This record gives sequence, structure tokens and C-alpha cells, in this order.
Amino acid sequence: MVSAILRHSFPAENAEAGLALLQENAQELIDGLEERSTRLGDAMGTTLTLAKAHCLMDPRGSIFPTWDAWVNAMQVGTAVFAAATTAEDHVQCRIAHKDRILQATGPQWYVHPNAWLTAFYLAVVCRERDKITALCRVPLSLLRENGSRYDEFFYAWIDTLHEAGHRAVPADHHRRDAASAGAAGDRCLGQDMGERGRCRGAQVGLGRRR
Repeated sequence: MVSAILRHSFPAENAEAGLALLQENAQELIDGLEERSTRLGDAMGTTLTLAKAHCLMDPRGSIFPTWDAWVNAMQVGTAVFAAATTAEDHVQCRIAHKDRILQATGPQWYVHPNAWLTAFYLAVVCRERDKITALCRVPLSLLRENGSRYDEFFYAWIDTLHEAGHRAVPADHHRRDAASAGAAGDRCLGQDMGERGRCRGAQVGLGRRR
């Protein structure tokens, strides 16, 4: 049984203009990440704000641009920690429909517990099992290295999610998803959850949050 929880109304007179500006800023930041990968923190904040702003016009998350914005925010959030933890000089990350070669960043001002929790929740919402697993490999020590002061319960909670994260999405989730998608889903096999969502949204004209 599905229940709809109503929210109070929000002023939306200038929402479309605001969304267009946010989209422009987010895309500019994303396109510049290969040259300046230390702007991942700014990109994460902006793409998340854009995703939330889409819900002003689409509170049910029922149209493709909303799905796309949340997937982009999830991909940037995961890239923050991929770039911070890689032992190589560069790491390849899929962000906003493109494979991007990012520079290794190591600890940065934005690599902290709250950013990890946000990235983790986004990966769970998008049902990205591989990204959940990758985030659960981020050492707690890295989250302490930028000098930010967080209460110890943040680290205890993240440690708990590390243990639970491997079970957050069933191992056979992707197989079930592909089977239920039918012929349209078959064209998307081999892509991650975000890319499959985009593929299905493009085919039927509607991106769905599952």
C-alpha cells in the first residue's frame, strides 16, 4: 500500500528561473572537475541543492529531470570519496552522462563525516549497490584528517553503516530490476542504476524513482 504524505505549499513563482540558474552553475562546476578536482565539494553542494529544488516543482519525483538531478548529485557525492581515497594520480568517475578523469585529491575541507553520510544516503536512495560498497571502504581515519570537529557519535554511526551498508541493497537487486524492466530494460543492462534509470526515462519519457 502506497501512502502520499502531503506537504505545505511553497512559493514557486520564480522556481523555473531559479532552476535554470542552478542547472547552469551545476553543469559549469561538473565540467570543470577534470581541471580542478578540488572543487568536488562545491559541486556536491550545488548538485544536491539543484536536486532538492527540482522537488519544489515535482514533489513526487515523477519526471525525468528530477530523477536525473538526484542521480547527478549521487554521482558527485561518490566521486568526492573516490578522488580522496584513490592511490593513483587519477580516478575515472561517471558524472552527468560522461566518464570524467579526476585528479586525486586526498583529504580536503569537504571530506568530512557529514559529506560521507550525504553521499551514502544518496547511493541508497538511488540503489547503487557498487557505490554503497565503495563508500563503506572509506576509512574513518580519512574523515578525521581535514581537522573538522565532529562529535564521536558521527563516527560511531558511520562505522555502523559500514557494517550494514553491504546489506543495504540485496545482491540480486539488479537482476530483478532488469527482469521487471522488460524489453526497455534489456537495452540498459550492464549500466549502473543511475544510467539504467536515465535509459528507461528516455525510452518512456518518464524517469521513475523506485
